[in-house]
Amino acid sequence: MSPLNARARLLGGLLRHVDKFDMESFDGRLIFQKTAYFLETFGFSLGYRFNFYIYGPYSPDLTRDGYALSVAGDQVQAVALTEGPAKRRMDQFRKFIAGYKGRPQELELLASLHFLRRIYPRDSKQELVQRIHNKKPYLRGYDADKCWAHLERFSLV
Repeated sequence: MSPLNARARLLGGLLRHVDKFDMESFDGRLIFQKTAYFLETFGFSLGYRFNFYIYGPYSPDLTRDGYALSVAGDQVQAVALTEGPAKRRMDQFRKFIAGYKGRPQELELLASLHFLRRIYPRDSKQELVQRIHNKKPYLRGYDADKCWAHLERFSLV
């Protein structure tokens, strides 16, 4: 096994505060990608570049690091988060992600709304939802208004 790069070690250490991730299933990889995307959104600077891909924000480098982390397993220790801004951000992040961790399509919708809002800041919520539905009709059955309200609660849109 090759050693983990510093970014992957930091990511793995932060993810220890959230949950275990499954890189073997598609849903597991989707949840992993969106969780890391939102870690960045909450101010944990990991340096991944995300593109709007088939299933929302996606980073190929993150996928590589995810597979390396899955091989490393329990060798990665949790990052120490003492009292202060980083701990508060992690606490907020865990509250934010809690209801979506096991719901990959809703997490995809949430991340897609957030990502597109940054790209198209003048578009209305309805226009952003329409963009998503045009590209991802399989997400039409999920509640975009609920996802938008969740993003608003955490001041992310």
